[in-house]
Amino acid sequence: MLKKSWPWLLMLAIGLWAAWPLCQPGFIPTHDGEYHLIRFYEFDKNIRAGIWWPRWAPGLNHGLGVPLFNFFYPLPNFVAEIFYLLGFSLITSFKLTMAFGLVTGGLFFYLWIKKIFNIPAAVVGAVFYTLAPYHLLNVYVRGSIGEVLAMALFPAILWAVEKKSWWLSIFLALLILAHNILALIFTPFLISYMFLFHRPPPRRASTHLGGGLVFSLFFGLGLSAIFWLPALAEAKYVTGLQMINFADHFPTLWQLILPSWGTGFSVPGIGDQMSFQIGLPHLLAVALGILLIKKKVIRYKFFLGWFLGLVCLLLPVSLPVWKIIKPLVFLQYPWRLLSLVVLVTSFLAACLVSRKGSRWAVGLLLVAFIFYGGYSRPIVYPPRADNFYLDNPDWTQGTATLGNSFQTLWPADPGNTPIRSLATGVSLASLIFIASKAILKRHA
Repeated sequence: MLKKSWPWLLMLAIGLWAAWPLCQPGFIPTHDGEYHLIRFYEFDKNIRAGIWWPRWAPGLNHGLGVPLFNFFYPLPNFVAEIFYLLGFSLITSFKLTMAFGLVTGGLFFYLWIKKIFNIPAAVVGAVFYTLAPYHLLNVYVRGSIGEVLAMALFPAILWAVEKKSWWLSIFLALLILAHNILALIFTPFLISYMFLFHRPPPRRASTHLGGGLVFSLFFGLGLSAIFWLPALAEAKYVTGLQMINFADHFPTLWQLILPSWGTGFSVPGIGDQMSFQIGLPHLLAVALGILLIKKKVIRYKFFLGWFLGLVCLLLPVSLPVWKIIKPLVFLQYPWRLLSLVVLVTSFLAACLVSRKGSRWAVGLLLVAFIFYGGYSRPIVYPPRADNFYLDNPDWTQGTATLGNSFQTLWPADPGNTPIRSLATGVSLASLIFIASKAILKRHA
């Protein structure tokens, strides 16, 4: 029993170790964390009033309200609401949601890699994924709860692809609800991954969920239409959704390579006070793989190609490409591509171990703990209750966004518009279809 369960226990222990500061008293000062507490509180008002899919934050904007939840990713609010309804404080609910995302991301990465390689490779890949600097930066510096949950769903989606499971639609929908921008980053990678490794023969194109894995993507979009369809249709009624000049936030090559840490913000130029490092152990694994893996199979070449392409897009030299490919502008910060860099470099580390053996696994794990162990020891505020924020008008009278930049162009919530009804219908229809498929598959 222990022989079969030790990898799970190890992964759980490492995830909990990385998340342990979130289980301690006090609140961690992050860029977005305190805004999320106010959003959770406003979200909870809706849920307790019987509004199962909140769109309006009634207490913000000096009591006028703001359609915050119509545009900002809702999944973190739903997860935190579960903890809040169970009796935890808003602060504890935020920390538990963040810990949940960090731990489950490593577990799903292990499941995905285990479908491809052996157990030592899966363990190394999952540890590299969990402890990657950008991953811990999102938790302990940025407080980007949506990105942490989205990065937990990246490997979950790829695991579902490997299993050819209807869970692909569910996980893709959850990714869009977790962080729509990271979903935009991940989707081209996912499509290329499926096309190259899981394209069914023409005669069997209709044997899987609704006509193949590709159709699962459409059902995932349908499930999440309740969020993204109204957001696209009603974006013209708000300001502040595109306030970031992406050209000001390209990291330099040295910032990607050299170890660094800090709790400040991304700023124009090279005066950034936050880290954009890929991580020396990750870069070491990539370099060793290039040098030592003699027969580079197509999977290795695919991930290495994505790594090189992403690094190019991260650098200022790629500015003309960003201007030509207009959807890239919606990423806001080029360094957000590091979320996908973490995935591909962790896979390359797993691939190296699968080819070189278990001794390499031990060595890479030691290197990872030596370099990354200190990044999960954040500064912590003295213990604070929820009222520290809820009774402070500086937090409650704004829009719960950076610089109070998000404003409406109407005086009140317009209610249930036709586009919202259509979006709800599409999501419900997709859910019914996927549920019926799952039931039929189980009884087949």
